[in-house]
Amino acid sequence: MRRAPARAARPGVAPTDAGELLASYLRRQQSQKQQLLAQLDSIRKIESGHIDIVAGEGFVDWLMRNSLRTFMQSHPRITIALDVGGSDEIVKRIVDERAHIGMLFQPPTDERLRSHHSHPQPIQTLVLATHPLTRLGRPLKLADLQAYPGATLHHGFGVRQHIEAAEISEGVRLNALLTTSSFSALGHFVAAGLGYALSTRLSLPAHLDTAEISALPMKNPLLHQGRTHVISRHGRVLSPAAMELLRQIVSDTEVVDSFKRPRR
Repeated sequence: MRRAPARAARPGVAPTDAGELLASYLRRQQSQKQQLLAQLDSIRKIESGHIDIVAGEGFVDWLMRNSLRTFMQSHPRITIALDVGGSDEIVKRIVDERAHIGMLFQPPTDERLRSHHSHPQPIQTLVLATHPLTRLGRPLKLADLQAYPGATLHHGFGVRQHIEAAEISEGVRLNALLTTSSFSALGHFVAAGLGYALSTRLSLPAHLDTAEISALPMKNPLLHQGRTHVISRHGRVLSPAAMELLRQIVSDTEVVDSFKRPRR
């Protein structure tokens, strides 16, 4: 008995359930592909994306007034998370790839870190212009500070680690009246006339960096060796948006005068 030849489906015949599922899947796949290509194109053109930055508190004011302001004005759809931490925390976040860009004072030597730019940042004695230390007229030794109350950072900060190394080299132990994790607190301590703070001038918030506060140079060479670094994870491929912001920060830090705020 012969089989009847198969007939082509007549126009207007409804597809089977399986056919409808397959057609729906193909439509979704095509839509998702177009969406993905659009997102990739947007990222490539630096029109969208997200960047994680971690920095020492002393750099936040400078970043917001310079690099981040410029970048965010030019790229309003790029979201940014800016976190604050001590040197140890910043290094850990970069190494663990939980942040794209880090900015800190004197990171440790670590092959997992890549420094894109560094800038000298001497540690100085910050005091009111009327403080007795301003009348010495010479670079200060740590022993000169012992007679006065001072403020310092916690041990996890690169600035504090440099100060401790200088203390060992001079055989001096400074007793801090205030120990804090806040550079802003150091500035307020000095501005209130409570004593001195060993820190960098850049770390002062803009509203405290006035002619009323003097930054006195130190004699110990260890306090002149510190540098500000802009870092990322060695070998990590950053997104176009993160690379653009990194270039902006490096460009701004290469302008030496941008680190010297005008006195008011």
